[in-house]
Amino acid sequence: MDKNREFHELVGLCWHEPESEQSNRFGYCRNCGKHMPECESNPDYAADPRLILKEMVKRPDWDEFQKQVIDPFAYMLDDTGLLRDAAIKFIRKEDKR
Repeated sequence: MDKNREFHELVGLCWHEPESEQSNRFGYCRNCGKHMPECESNPDYAADPRLILKEMVKRPDWDEFQKQVIDPFAYMLDDTGLLRDAAIKFIRKEDKR
């Protein structure tokens, strides 16, 4: 699974996909049923780590996640997905508890 999609779904958001290639522009999302033109585009969390923080701050375990991010500047300057991958690992670990 695509890591951007994995993070998106782990935080409870819909990864929008058209029902078919023909319905991409005018159809509906096969996952949530919203009309595709009304759906926001799926984000690239690797390219913009701020988007990860916007979702993680909503979680009740936000404080614990902050403690695990040792050097936030290194994550914020990275565009390869380091913060996204750290968040995925954290959520998986917390969900097992």
